[in-house]
Amino acid sequence: MTHPISPVTLADLMAAGTALARDHGVADPGLEAVAWELLLEAADTLKRLPDRERGWLATCDRSAWPSVLIEQAERWANAVAQGGWDAMTVHPGPPSAAAIQRMDTLFRLTAGFPRSLDLRRAFLLASGIPARVIAAHTRCSRRTVFNARDRTVALLAEQLGSNMSKNLVA
Repeated sequence: MTHPISPVTLADLMAAGTALARDHGVADPGLEAVAWELLLEAADTLKRLPDRERGWLATCDRSAWPSVLIEQAERWANAVAQGGWDAMTVHPGPPSAAAIQRMDTLFRLTAGFPRSLDLRRAFLLASGIPARVIAAHTRCSRRTVFNARDRTVALLAEQLGSNMSKNLVA
């Protein structure tokens, strides 16, 4: 199922993906390189969105936190204790409105993908999760994770190309 996307939004999406690919060293990016860069940007944008519960969590007892968050908080506290403030990693600022719009447009393009598990694996990989962790979680091999990424990027590139030609013709 394809959702209608305005030509301006899709043209902006393609231009942004092309610029991202060129920034990462791809001289003449094809649709697949553009699709992968857009997926990477969407994952980064999603990570950088503000957390509405951050204020609540800061004022409440950490015992209500999931164990994963408690462990991460303890690791961070230990790193800061060992290296001072220089060891603290800085949280990137919130994403721009244009990046959020591109993420939403990309997510609308992926709605109704025939292989949702492949899309999930590709997005997790774009989010920076190691392939071995994704493979263990989805009960497959690491090669399957990379094949899923390749299939998803090819399908997304096809989707971008077909929607772009439809919007240019209309």
